[in-house]
Amino acid sequence: MQAQLAILLAMLAASKAVAAPALACPKPDLTFAAFFYKFKNQQNFRESRLVLPLVIASRDNSKTNITRYSAAQIHSNRMRLIRGEAAARELSDTEGRLCEGKPKVGRNHAQITQSSCETDVYSDLYSFLRRDGCWFLEKIETSGL
Repeated sequence: MQAQLAILLAMLAASKAVAAPALACPKPDLTFAAFFYKFKNQQNFRESRLVLPLVIASRDNSKTNITRYSAAQIHSNRMRLIRGEAAARELSDTEGRLCEGKPKVGRNHAQITQSSCETDVYSDLYSFLRRDGCWFLEKIETSGL
């Protein structure tokens, strides 16, 4: 009986290990700021630094909808996950002008907000985790009109 239980536990542990996405990068990030600049401006880099499935929580006045997206869904739907320098330039003379909050960076977690400066058109909170010296986006919380 104990042998069967040990085999069952080993199989369960192996299945969870296989199911967990591998988070790796070729070389550790020097700083969060350097990582974040590259993350928001280079699509291929960004797609390589996602915890999948990516959790996106959309808030409105009364409820929060949580959706998990695979890499294929993100890519096929051409989802804009974050606003980079080009988007900031496009929005510079509009009601949705981009403001970026100061990043809150801890040892293994970081958060940063992008929002419309003087309005409530949009507000997105990005949550990152650091694994083996590399930063990865793990969640986006978004709200807006």
